[in-house]
Amino acid sequence: MTGPVVEIPPGDDGLGGCAVAGSAVFLGALDGQRVHAVPVDDAGAVAGDLEEFLGGRYGRLRTVVADPQGALWITTSNRDGIGAPAEDDDKVLRINPPSSAGGSPL
Repeated sequence: MTGPVVEIPPGDDGLGGCAVAGSAVFLGALDGQRVHAVPVDDAGAVAGDLEEFLGGRYGRLRTVVADPQGALWITTSNRDGIGAPAEDDDKVLRINPPSSAGGSPL
């Protein structure tokens, strides 16, 4: 049996979605209220340190899907009885992945 290739710290987890775009795997975190980016090489092996973005900006982040242009579509999940919804929640976000994990900064 092979162990995990990456571990998300407790409190930053509650993973709700996964997408691959560019040279990274993106993981939406409900409990962590952020997106984790795991850089990978051409063989799919982890190629760097775990990165994160959108931390605390939109609340609980669930689905992460990559589109053909390399952008990420991310849904929030704040009106499910667990989050703290804003008046205009929930949202569907489209962003370009930041840093070495993908494209341009936010």
